[in-house]
Amino acid sequence: LISSIATAILHQMQPFLACRMVQFTMKNGLCKYSITGFVYYANALCVGKSDIEDASRIGKAAMSCWRKRYYSYSAELLPRLYGFYYGFVAFNTESMQSCADMLRQGFDVGMSIGETGIAFVNACRHIFTAFVAGERLPTLLDRADYYLELTDVHAHDFAKIFYPIFRGMISELLDKGEST
Repeated sequence: LISSIATAILHQMQPFLACRMVQFTMKNGLCKYSITGFVYYANALCVGKSDIEDASRIGKAAMSCWRKRYYSYSAELLPRLYGFYYGFVAFNTESMQSCADMLRQGFDVGMSIGETGIAFVNACRHIFTAFVAGERLPTLLDRADYYLELTDVHAHDFAKIFYPIFRGMISELLDKGEST
């Protein structure tokens, strides 16, 4: 949790905290939260653009381990893992459309288990990634409207900041904002 907050607020602390999570895993053994540490570590490597290939390999291995060992009984980690892996690591080496689809899945699972904060983070990354992947603009506009509507339902003011920006950008690209 601390590492997630550090990534959002205090970026320079995130690599340190990710390394500490990996150190704890090496000292105490693997658990379902260790997977989060490895994905955060891969994210830290991507931020510096120092070694994208190693970051991708570490992230893929962590996600594979999570699917094989913990997927069936730790669904609460899925939105956070998908948000970090597909939103910050995987798009460097995997197709953008695949990453957008997985971010959408992270949103759906987050909403279904009541983790609305990380679900809306996945939704923001989903719109951005789908836009870059070449998704149809009318589809993205509908998706942004849907997410914006849900921010009102769930009273999520932080996420409410981003969706009008996405919506305005997409509307401008569609028809210079005239019909929407």
